[in-house]
Amino acid sequence: MAAAVVDRLRRAGDRALSAAQGVALFDAALRTGEAVVVPARLNLPAIRARGAVPALLRGSVPVVAAAPATPVPPRDTLDLVRAEIAAVLGHSVPVAPDTAFGELGFDSLTGLELRNRLAAATGIRLSATLVFDHPTPAELARHLDQGLGGEPVGSSRPDTLATLYRKVCEAGEFVAAMHLLVTASWALPTFGAADSRAHALAPTLHRAGGEGPLLVCFPSFVPDVAEYGPLVQLLPVDTLLIPHPGFVGSAVPRDWETLVALHTETVLAQIGDRRFVVVGRSAGGRVAHAVATRLRALGRPPAGLVLLDTYQVDAGNIADEWLLSLPWRSALRLGERFDDAVAELGAYTRIFLDWRPSPTDLPTLLVRASEPVGDPGSTVDWQARWPLPCDVVDVAGDHFTLLEDQVPATAAAVMHWVSRLDEPRVLDSTPMREAVPDTPHPV
Repeated sequence: MAAAVVDRLRRAGDRALSAAQGVALFDAALRTGEAVVVPARLNLPAIRARGAVPALLRGSVPVVAAAPATPVPPRDTLDLVRAEIAAVLGHSVPVAPDTAFGELGFDSLTGLELRNRLAAATGIRLSATLVFDHPTPAELARHLDQGLGGEPVGSSRPDTLATLYRKVCEAGEFVAAMHLLVTASWALPTFGAADSRAHALAPTLHRAGGEGPLLVCFPSFVPDVAEYGPLVQLLPVDTLLIPHPGFVGSAVPRDWETLVALHTETVLAQIGDRRFVVVGRSAGGRVAHAVATRLRALGRPPAGLVLLDTYQVDAGNIADEWLLSLPWRSALRLGERFDDAVAELGAYTRIFLDWRPSPTDLPTLLVRASEPVGDPGSTVDWQARWPLPCDVVDVAGDHFTLLEDQVPATAAAVMHWVSRLDEPRVLDSTPMREAVPDTPHPV
């Protein structure tokens, strides 16, 4: 384990175990018969000093309730950011404002730690992809300044589609809010199959250098591929992130067939003769399935298909308030990035309303969140389901945190399944079947 990782664990309150201690504790855990025993040496004062104690440890580390955080003045924001970065990395002096987080050695875990520290210091709700969205301390400080500045007292702005959508959602009318976006999306310019190539966006290749198939990833209906940032940092294989067109002020696809044809061309142009697996996140799982089956029909099938908490929206759940509240909760996370793409979300929702997944013999994995977002109510079957035969694994976290705080479990589940694609398989007619890893896959 790298020295920086060991030092970060030490500062977080994790004490090292000797080999003898580790083996003895492992043997003791096996004898308990409990499935989730985690032998660990904890430095409780160090954990308490961090302030925000993880929920799992609050019974062992009682803390005095802290006063609400007082936002720092905007002029001090860069100093705050640099000081928190130094604390996360264990540096004795602040870092240079224009040094990229990647050069500083940040990964998904240190990025989350910095997010948590800044959120506690400023009182602002911050995205888990903060260091990927704002890749230098200076850019991050400018982003925080916007959140700390707020609107002048007495100021007013005309309602936009985004603010109207938020107001309807705040009234608890999530289905009506989605109808608003779908209706507004008809005003957007569109493109068809004949001119689709001009609207293709450049994919991003993340090279990990490990052996294994290339993961071709499609995001949910959001402006970019940043939601995959924490995941690709943990995956030991190369990933190709393909954004959807239309979220940067340009035209949107006229129908789902146009989008799928465009993405299929992009995949074929990028993969060469490499073995690959197609991945889709949330609503992007529908895109992933459609692209994978089209590639299968063209004689260049992927080795498998992975759906990350994908819901199939149909007549049975199109009026489900809880399900249609998920885009609003995404809006809370994305902030202004969502506001700039709210009509496009309506367009993508609209063009996939009549889409149904075609039967396929491609090996498919559905990774499901094990916790609901908010309170779905006792009558709602909230966990994601897929109408075709597939393997299923439940991972820690909810619809959003499985790619944020809980992303290590998601990465392990995906790589465990991908590593077994060459094993003999029998695809039965059961819509879903459990495929829980018996051993964690290294990531």
